[in-house]
Amino acid sequence: RLSGVSASAGFSLLQYQKIAGLYSGKLRVSEKKASQALSNTVLSGGERKPSMEAGFHSFLGTYVVHLHPVHTNVITCQENGEEIISRIFGSSGIFWVDYAKPGHILACKIKEKVGSRKECTIFLQNHGVIVSSSKPGACISKIAEIEKKSAVCLGRKIPGFRKFSCRKLVNCGDAFANSSDEAKGYSSSPSNAGKFLFPDAVIFSQGIFSGKGRISAEPGKGIYYGMPNKQAQAADETLSAHLYLLKYAEKLGSPRYLSKKEVAGLLSMESEKHRQKLAGV
Repeated sequence: RLSGVSASAGFSLLQYQKIAGLYSGKLRVSEKKASQALSNTVLSGGERKPSMEAGFHSFLGTYVVHLHPVHTNVITCQENGEEIISRIFGSSGIFWVDYAKPGHILACKIKEKVGSRKECTIFLQNHGVIVSSSKPGACISKIAEIEKKSAVCLGRKIPGFRKFSCRKLVNCGDAFANSSDEAKGYSSSPSNAGKFLFPDAVIFSQGIFSGKGRISAEPGKGIYYGMPNKQAQAADETLSAHLYLLKYAEKLGSPRYLSKKEVAGLLSMESEKHRQKLAGV
């Protein structure tokens, strides 16, 4: 979480030139070799386990912001998401990348699209947004502009549209619960078990209806988190985004759900298993 990042913790120090070298030629190394190469670039003074997305950070601009903004993702999770994005943001410095498994494979696809461009905005289907620039302030203002325009678009197209927000969890003694109407409705429909729109939803809510994990769907009651408050809040941010996207992506018209093959690919990744362990799910 960003709250855990400081001047001395919460980040990795990497030799970016070596990582960027993996994407400089036409021949691409395998996902396994790329992961090993990434680990070999870690320097002392930071976390030993770097982000799986370090690949595209290494060859884009000096400052790279990668987020999963909820209102924008309602659009990127559409079958015709690229068309809608083009209408809102135009084409100058804008790139669209079809869905790819996070990490090395995604970085390869991004490199193929942007080439040597450093100043650009990249929309990732069923994933999120990347903004790259030589100035940190430009990244921040661009992300804010993207999310604002996306929300305006949704407001015009969807009757009764409401902006995304997280509600306070209820302390149930041995667990924390999201008992919102959205969570109650979601938990009461087992058909939601196989519906995912973005990678984090798979990682955090896979098995939520089986009752085998620390997060469970209680029909008519909501979603229960059998973990400490801090972990529960972190997990609920992702689950709340998941519920919101399911609701509004369907209302917008043509949601593109992740296929069974894409879901299996995510669950097989060692880096995602590591994230599940860190999150306590």
